[in-house]
Amino acid sequence: MNSEQAKQRAKAKRLQDNYRITTEIRTQIADVQERKCGICGRPESDFTVPLQVDHKHFKVHTHLNPPSPTSYKWTAWTEIEGIIYEALANTKERAIADLKDIALPKSVRGLLCPGRYFGCNRLLGRIDKIEWLEKVLTYLRNPPAHKVIPRIPRKGYGLTT
Repeated sequence: MNSEQAKQRAKAKRLQDNYRITTEIRTQIADVQERKCGICGRPESDFTVPLQVDHKHFKVHTHLNPPSPTSYKWTAWTEIEGIIYEALANTKERAIADLKDIALPKSVRGLLCPGRYFGCNRLLGRIDKIEWLEKVLTYLRNPPAHKVIPRIPRKGYGLTT
């Protein structure tokens, strides 16, 4: 394996580990955004590194169900954009891992310009210009990833809407 293949494998692994999406889904999101930052519109070609995946942070809640020979013992759940995602398992750790498999891709909103200090991904938490905030509001109201990743919960996982 050459160094370029190793880099691509590492990128694919990061996307899978952090967001549970494939490089193909990331490419589709980039295509929907015309390979530009979802907020400011700067093209990806302006940067030395790719646009960064933006996602909504969510809190995982867990609880132990009453013991029953026919039911699971642990439930993990979260809410993303008004939809509740839930996973059931025999252990707390497995319930959380299963929930992340379901919820992480649903948390992806799009791609934003990189930058440790000044990219839109970083600035999203440092709003100081009303014009930029208006672009953020447009982006958050209509995330490009919603055109690629459906918002409909998968059946068979105890999900509710």
